[in-house]
Amino acid sequence: MPGVNVGIDQGMLSLTESTNSAGKVSAYVACDKDVDVTVAKGARGEGGIVVGSETTFTIRSGLLTEDVVRRVQIEVPAGGLPEPTTTTTTQPACVDTDGGNVAYYEKGTVRDRHGRVFSDFCYGELLREHYCKTDETAGYKLHTCPYGCVDGRCIPRSETTTTTRPSFTTTTTTTLYQTVTTSSTTSTTRKTCVEGWVCKESYRTYVSQDCKDVTKQYCPLGCLSGECLTETTTTTSSITTTTEKHTLGEIKPCLTSEGEIGQTTWIDGRWSPCTVSCTTGDVRSCVTASGETGTQTCVGGVWKECSKEEIPLWMIILGATVILITILIIVLRQ
Repeated sequence: MPGVNVGIDQGMLSLTESTNSAGKVSAYVACDKDVDVTVAKGARGEGGIVVGSETTFTIRSGLLTEDVVRRVQIEVPAGGLPEPTTTTTTQPACVDTDGGNVAYYEKGTVRDRHGRVFSDFCYGELLREHYCKTDETAGYKLHTCPYGCVDGRCIPRSETTTTTRPSFTTTTTTTLYQTVTTSSTTSTTRKTCVEGWVCKESYRTYVSQDCKDVTKQYCPLGCLSGECLTETTTTTSSITTTTEKHTLGEIKPCLTSEGEIGQTTWIDGRWSPCTVSCTTGDVRSCVTASGETGTQTCVGGVWKECSKEEIPLWMIILGATVILITILIIVLRQ
């Protein structure tokens, strides 16, 4: 059909043509299934097919047989009909439900260019917030939520409540301080601490009853309820989470609060305090949990718990024997 473009969406189409004096093109169309024919101007066919100003109409295969065709008149403007146009939409390779923003107060999900899905989640008071990196892979940031973290988002200040009640004895769980007040003619107040491990910023600290910091351990991933957070690796394909496992007695290097390279051991489901490596039989001074001076002995390359210094029984017996011999010599000389 010279100068006439007819777009076919589906099916088989055969065309025969003739040009009348009115400048129209009569296309005789036969097809073996339903097809959509697209034209640039309105067209009208025999048998009640009327398009008007629309650009698409459908020829039904049920109305046609091998020896029945339907005639469609198409108006041809100067220069012929335009080719059908196609619009292509490019989708981003990495999609973040937070809209590409780092939103600490909204739980989001990231699908990277490999199809892996990562959802925001909480490490105690720490939030692991995922986002799309420039290479269309998923990245994450660790953020401390000042009012707590729940279900993959930080709790806004507006959702927190504070209740104050008068009491003679109070316990604050964040610092484990306990204030005891006694009333008499003279009012006396003393401050004591519940002995044990507490979190102070990024350190795990052992506090004695007189509120002294006995020892502390740096927690790279943060501290929660007196425990260092352990490293967790998440590899997601249909959202699968794998947690690192440790064996009893496992030893790994660490950094003490004084900046020395030491070692820590996996005992009772947690890492022991970071201590400097030593040689079996070595003895050093230390401070016990109650604040008294004590000693530590190295056994198997590990410093044992600090214990109060005690004079061995053999030294007591030896000292007493020396005193008795000295007294006996003095008496005999008289």
